[in-house]
Amino acid sequence: FTLMPEYRVPIAKAIWGSGLNDAGKIGMLDEAFLGLGTRVFRTGDGVTVDDVLNLVRDGSKRLSPTEIQRVVKHADGTMIWLEDGTLKAADGKILGSVDDVGGSGWIHIENNHIVRWDKDEVATNQFAGAFGKDFESEETIRNLIMDGARTGLADTNNPMTFWKRVDADHFLEVGVGSNGYIVTAHPRSLEDPDFPAHVKDMFNIPR
Repeated sequence: FTLMPEYRVPIAKAIWGSGLNDAGKIGMLDEAFLGLGTRVFRTGDGVTVDDVLNLVRDGSKRLSPTEIQRVVKHADGTMIWLEDGTLKAADGKILGSVDDVGGSGWIHIENNHIVRWDKDEVATNQFAGAFGKDFESEETIRNLIMDGARTGLADTNNPMTFWKRVDADHFLEVGVGSNGYIVTAHPRSLEDPDFPAHVKDMFNIPR
């Protein structure tokens, strides 16, 4: 029931107006949405309990609170969240064995960029390849993605794409839907022939 706006919205409104303190509201979010409160409140993510309640009780947003992994607030006030996600082209396939086109969220990122098979059918973590061994951990990758969504620069050509420079030669690109849902995220290198010239301008990198 909590996946349906007609149920999740009044539930979130009731928690929001309950008069409970933050710990109590987190507990109620956990009860109503399968651990949502505990999952999303992390030091440094820049969101309050009421921020999350306002997100969940917004009936105009299509979201699944039981599947939300993390929530952050960008510097411009945009609420951005990561869900478990769905596969489309790769649905029903062994994870990473084929490119997923049309999917979104964490499992889409995982399939295409974390356990994606190379030409020898070996799982390849593109994040570790670009950013180093620390990014062999999926939790480290998830932390980077949420930090990129929170602190990254908005693309001057597409304001719902955020760029974070991770080192001298590598960037994280985070693609966000118009409602704030993270569609995809992946490493980008300045050596890529299709690296956008306008993004170099954003970071004052000579063309």
